[in-house]
Amino acid sequence: MIKKLRKKIILVIWGILAMVFLGVLLVVNISNYQSGMQSANAMLFRMMDMEKEAGGIAEKKQADSEMIPPRETQKMGDHKEGLNRNFQFFVVTMNSAGEMTVSVNNSASYTETEINALAKEAKADEKTSGRIGDVVYRSVENNATTKIAFVDMSVAFENQRRLLFFSGIILILGIAASFVISWFLSRWLVKPVEETFEKQKAFVADAGHELKTPITVINANIDTLELEYGENKYFLYIKEEIGKMSVLIRELLTLARLENPDTRDVSAEFDLSRAVENASLPFESVAYENGLQLEESVEPGITFHGDESQFRQVVGVLVDNAIKHADRGSTVYVELKEERGKRILRVINRGEPIAEEDREKIFEKFYRVDKSRNRSAGRYGLGLAIARNIVEHHGGKIGVECGSGRTTFWVKI
Repeated sequence: MIKKLRKKIILVIWGILAMVFLGVLLVVNISNYQSGMQSANAMLFRMMDMEKEAGGIAEKKQADSEMIPPRETQKMGDHKEGLNRNFQFFVVTMNSAGEMTVSVNNSASYTETEINALAKEAKADEKTSGRIGDVVYRSVENNATTKIAFVDMSVAFENQRRLLFFSGIILILGIAASFVISWFLSRWLVKPVEETFEKQKAFVADAGHELKTPITVINANIDTLELEYGENKYFLYIKEEIGKMSVLIRELLTLARLENPDTRDVSAEFDLSRAVENASLPFESVAYENGLQLEESVEPGITFHGDESQFRQVVGVLVDNAIKHADRGSTVYVELKEERGKRILRVINRGEPIAEEDREKIFEKFYRVDKSRNRSAGRYGLGLAIARNIVEHHGGKIGVECGSGRTTFWVKI
């Protein structure tokens, strides 16, 4: 239980920290990309404004400087100041005949042929804006001419790729660091629970051992009184309750021993098929007394490495539980098969189905589905808890399924 709790805490803390790391890095990278694209789009709009308002920078360069009014010269200077010289940019004007002229060129790495090729590709896209490789563009059609502004974003995109690469490294390191943090935090958080759980187990074990002696003494004294005074119904009542108390103590001690990590493992290879048959055989008479039939379908030759006595106990718990909750006149089936490398034990009976919300809880200590039933039947809700502990100790799984009027308890190991 403590291990499961600690694993859940580790997964929760680790998941939260990993999501925080991922979220921060995503925000940084997305913001950086959007910032670069906003700068490029701002330049594209600015270049188009220059072409529209000033009549084209290239045309002004070709005109006689004396023909340009002072205000227009000042206006063109203002346009140039609005451009980011860290980017390479150029503007292509294309007429209806397909002839192209480069009206603005602030790029040293692009030849006229490359610029014309980019312009043709942008024109063929039939979009007002887009991206070709590391170049973003915006086009505007005016009468019979098309102006296409280009901005080279190769440096910005390379920086973004570099940022993304380092973000990936930081994310991996962050996830590793968050696992270490969650591992230490889980130890600190689970420690009080573990101490309480250990005290509880110690109390149960000590109380069980302390109760065994007086129960034995009382039982011996009742036997003596019966010899002296003869049989008496009150003696029978006392012995019956002593028997119930003995069962409870035995189950508590068994559970405490199974939950103790220091318990010596006596695992060995054994014939699981024969163990299931031998464990279910004594219940044939019990089933008969309850108006039931017990049928076995055990695949021979199935072996397993584990504690044979504990697995016999699991079979006994499941068969006993099936008999007690089966409809009178029905049949209880015990099956053992090997499927896909897994040994699967099924104990099936017909009876009242177990509610969906109770199917996990019935394997908890002292949990009983029928809350109104007293303990006169000698059941204390420990048998299935013991069975689950044994199965999980051997690396297996145990569960229950209900359907078509049948209840199936299964064990996979």
